[in-house]
Amino acid sequence: MTIHSGSNVIEKIEKLRVEARAREAALLSVLAETRAAETEAVDPVHGAYVPLERIQPLLSDETTILQIYFAGDRVFAAILKSESLEIVPVSTVARISETLQLLRFQLRRAQFESESAQSTSANLYSSVVAHLRELHRELIAPIRSQLTARHIVVVPHGSLHCLSFHALHDGDKFLIDSHATSYAPSASVYALCHSRNEIRDGGSLVLGVPDAQAPLIAGEAEAVHRSLPNSELFLGEAASRQLFFHKAPSSRVIHVATHGSFRQDNPMFSGIRLADGYLHLWEVYQMKLSAELLALSGCATGLNLVGSGDELLGLIRGALSAGARSLLLTLWDVNDRSTTRFITSFYQHLRDSSSKAEAMVEAAKDVRSEFPHPYFWAPFILVGKVLSG
Repeated sequence: MTIHSGSNVIEKIEKLRVEARAREAALLSVLAETRAAETEAVDPVHGAYVPLERIQPLLSDETTILQIYFAGDRVFAAILKSESLEIVPVSTVARISETLQLLRFQLRRAQFESESAQSTSANLYSSVVAHLRELHRELIAPIRSQLTARHIVVVPHGSLHCLSFHALHDGDKFLIDSHATSYAPSASVYALCHSRNEIRDGGSLVLGVPDAQAPLIAGEAEAVHRSLPNSELFLGEAASRQLFFHKAPSSRVIHVATHGSFRQDNPMFSGIRLADGYLHLWEVYQMKLSAELLALSGCATGLNLVGSGDELLGLIRGALSAGARSLLLTLWDVNDRSTTRFITSFYQHLRDSSSKAEAMVEAAKDVRSEFPHPYFWAPFILVGKVLSG
């Protein structure tokens, strides 16, 4: 029997790690070459540009695009309406960054407490709301009078991609209490999501992969199945990668309840867990979807790595590039019980509304009645086109 010293084992592991990274890089290089050769393939997040005159007609009096962006050490807000564009300086990057760090700390505290007690204390609630109030004061208060539309499409920048804007608090109420809020990687992507053809007569695909950490996923998937007309449900071992590749391209609504995994060292290998392995971001890129809605209710499925030039790398980019018109995702690891409540409520309200954003508002209200802390109801975000049809 050969006995390896500790240093030899470490060297062998590091060698394997280097080889794995090299193979990943080679795979991504081949995929990039293949995608570039497909002249009809368009990545709607990276490099897409739609002129202002094509975006503004999509905005009714009830919809405003709010783009928050960094320029040097300053933070600006661009308010785009159907007939106007206004740019206003609102804060500094230093103030925003510091408050965001404090907010993330409070959300981690809430997550830890919820895992042990399934609830959060009044002290944790007041602490997180204090930071949400500070961010509201920096980002929203300076332009509050310009935000008269019912629906606000938020286009974040940099670290703000991880911020739940609809949970910002003005000292009296949350932003979601006044505005239905959705998100977009850019105004151009928002426009492109409206220009795509969707499957109007397709059915719905519902997948659920429960485990010991999230046993309520099965109940969530079953409730979604009951809410969606002409839907097919696949649980546990039946929710396989092969099934997803076969069924998803012809599905009008796709709902996957499972865990997400984010690879910060190589975001293209992030993915969602199915019965027989992970569905990776690089695989999603190769798909051709026409879904009106792709919902991924798991842990941090909306998490992105923000690189140079505000390039978005994550499941948002992959799903939109594949052709989905709208996405329902989460910004952080979610609680099993509150997620089931939110998702069930969302689809129930969606049956009575043509606006996914309004269904999100009602679902958040339902969850807040039992779980008032923003950790439970604020991670859910809607990206892309919010109106059906």
